[in-house]
Amino acid sequence: MLEATYPGGNEKIADFYKSKVINKLSQKVEKQIIWNASVKFVVDETGKVTNPKMEYSTSDAKLDKIVLEATNNMPKWQPAKNAIGKNVKQEIIVRFGGGC
Repeated sequence: MLEATYPGGNEKIADFYKSKVINKLSQKVEKQIIWNASVKFVVDETGKVTNPKMEYSTSDAKLDKIVLEATNNMPKWQPAKNAIGKNVKQEIIVRFGGGC
């Protein structure tokens, strides 16, 4: 199986979340607790991000909402492909503590 890929790779995923989430956090405390969080979503057969959920919550509803809204507005990914080259869904987990 060929994994789903974000345009520009992992570095660009980090840049995306930095601009859409991290830079919107105003308090030092918010910036510290985001690093314990992770978000899970599906990249469908067309490359669209669907069904984002907090895998590990920030324990702050406002911060979780920011993460989920950003994830819902991600650009399309290159979808995963199975062994015969057909586009397939793939679940993705982004862990913020790992540098996004």
